[in-house]
Amino acid sequence: ALEAPRDDSFGENLRMALEAASDARNLKDSAEARAAAEKALDEWQRLEQQRGDAKMALALALRIGEVEALQLALDEAQQAGLISGRGESQLVQEAQTMLQEAHQREQQNAQAAEDLQRAIESRDLGSLECAVALCLERHLPLHGADALLEKLRGEEIRREEATRKLQQAMSTEDLGAIRSASSAALDAGVHSSLVEEAEACAEALQVAMKRREKASVELHLAIHSKDVQRLQAAITQARNVGVDGDTIDEANAELEEMVLAQRRCEEARGSLAAAAKARTLAPLRAALEDSEGVLLRSSMEVQEALRVLAELEEEARLVEEENARQAVERELRLAVEQQDWDAIVASRDQAKALGFQEDDSLLRLADSALDVLRDAHEIGEAERIVAKMTAKIENLTGRTKELVGPTHKKERNAIGKLITQCRNNEDYLSAARFLKNPEAERKRRRERARELEKKMSEERAARQIRQQEASAELRVAIGKRDNDAVRALLVEDILESADTEVAEAFLVEQEAKRVAVEKDAALCEFSFAGMDRRAFFQASIAMVELLTDHYSMQEGSDFKLKVVKASNSVLVGFRSAEMASNVRTTAVSIAASLDPARPAAVLAAAEAREPGYFSEEVEDALDGFRQDVETMLRKTPQPDAKAALQRLSSVGSH
Repeated sequence: ALEAPRDDSFGENLRMALEAASDARNLKDSAEARAAAEKALDEWQRLEQQRGDAKMALALALRIGEVEALQLALDEAQQAGLISGRGESQLVQEAQTMLQEAHQREQQNAQAAEDLQRAIESRDLGSLECAVALCLERHLPLHGADALLEKLRGEEIRREEATRKLQQAMSTEDLGAIRSASSAALDAGVHSSLVEEAEACAEALQVAMKRREKASVELHLAIHSKDVQRLQAAITQARNVGVDGDTIDEANAELEEMVLAQRRCEEARGSLAAAAKARTLAPLRAALEDSEGVLLRSSMEVQEALRVLAELEEEARLVEEENARQAVERELRLAVEQQDWDAIVASRDQAKALGFQEDDSLLRLADSALDVLRDAHEIGEAERIVAKMTAKIENLTGRTKELVGPTHKKERNAIGKLITQCRNNEDYLSAARFLKNPEAERKRRRERARELEKKMSEERAARQIRQQEASAELRVAIGKRDNDAVRALLVEDILESADTEVAEAFLVEQEAKRVAVEKDAALCEFSFAGMDRRAFFQASIAMVELLTDHYSMQEGSDFKLKVVKASNSVLVGFRSAEMASNVRTTAVSIAASLDPARPAAVLAAAEAREPGYFSEEVEDALDGFRQDVETMLRKTPQPDAKAALQRLSSVGSH
């Protein structure tokens, strides 16, 4: 039994051997063998107890599954001899297998924790998602990785949204949208290659926009320059760089109008040249009338035609005057031959009006004939006057005799007054005296003529003084634009002919201004007199900017511009007189309040003029511009036109 293997049956076999040996105490060496057997049995029991404890530890460790417990249990099993290397018990094998698996799990958990830490440090969403999922699966602590994962997922969503918006913006031509989306994408961490692509797209778009802007400015300037070739080139350039179709259509419409106007100008020039060459009054006047509103009055063709017209009119006047002189000479000689006093006097007065001098032979002939006929004429004239008045008195006296009774008393008295007036009539009394004593009456008449001449001389002197006073009053009234005072001086009929012409011209001008104010109430001139050409070049662009930005108006719908280079002016036509009035009273002050670096600030140097006070060059350009404004008014107004008018009213009230 002592020599048998010390397995599970060793103790039982040794115990049975001891019991069997209890009867052999008398055998030699039995005591020593028995002591050795008991000692071996105690040792085996101790080891058996140790193995039992080790087995219990193994079983417990297997239930717990922890590495340390398994390792301790296996160490105890090793010490208890359960692990001999010749084949372990199933419990030991299970513990060893479980420990190996636990070690593998620890390694895997350590790897998972390491992967999680690397993912946290790299902030890579995919790696972090895998690491967090593995840690959750292995029930490992996340150390804040879940919060970071949510944050990165939010960032990824924002990045995807930013990428989508950036790609969407890049598909448009909205530079502001691309720049905004690019900035947002950069902040959201979108891949740099896409952001760089967007920036390149924005730069290309900006270059294209600058080209379009430059083409639009040239289109605008070409329209107002009224240069057909320049506008054609500007339209081609605008179409090539992608200026919007509405603007190009409007420019094409302007081009058609300009071509038509140019054709009318050429036709007017041809008509004027042909009429001037033919030197015929009626066709030349008709050609000048047709050229009004087509050619400027200051143009070379019109001025040449006016010069020829003046020459022809002067020639016609001289011919007419010569014909009139010849006619009056024939009539006067005929009257002398017929000894017709009245015809001689009338022809003589007409000859004086035509410029015949007192010492002219024709007038001397008339005076000689009148001297010859004077006595007979004066006697005949006196007899005619006396006879006429006598007949009238006799007629009135006869009527008085017919009016009998108190009922006709008032009528008789009235007729009696008429008879008295007839008898006291100066011409009648003079004629009667002449028939009685011609020489005495002639002397009396000469004295009367001298008295009348003296009185007329005094009246002429007083009139001259009054004319001087009236001339001064006229200048004051014109300076004050007092139409009523000017009319009063004309009614008084005291002004000299030159002053009368000035007064009448002033009233005509004022009436024309009144009509112009009513007709052109929607027009306004912004004069830049004295401004150098380079600065004036920007004036129309500045005007468009001011009306667009500060008055919410749109060119071609709410207003129309015309640059008048001859007077350094910009002529503006509005949709209504109310718009024109508000802009006229507020534009210069608004421009003065702007940053001097703004283009619209140049308008602070302008003088806003109302109809009736336009410069001469602008007046010459009005007819064609009125047609442009009428064309604009026929177009459908923009929806914001009413809002623009309300804004203007608000600006005007402040």
